[in-house]
Amino acid sequence: MHVVDNPNNVTLVIDPSQGKQTYQFLIHRLASMGMTITANGNNSLIFHGRGWTGAYTASADAAALTLRTGPVG
Repeated sequence: MHVVDNPNNVTLVIDPSQGKQTYQFLIHRLASMGMTITANGNNSLIFHGRGWTGAYTASADAAALTLRTGPVG
């Protein structure tokens, strides 16, 4: 575990073997959680809603989900 002094950012690293399954889960469930997908392609997503922005990406080597609160940009 690494501690980073950034209280508005959470990153979850996922076993790459679960990457595509997690991507499919997010595609089918984000809308029901009040999220809007703004970009989708190549096993990657960008989404926002309910005060959060998020990104997910998966490949054969890595998979991760990042969530942020507050304004982005």
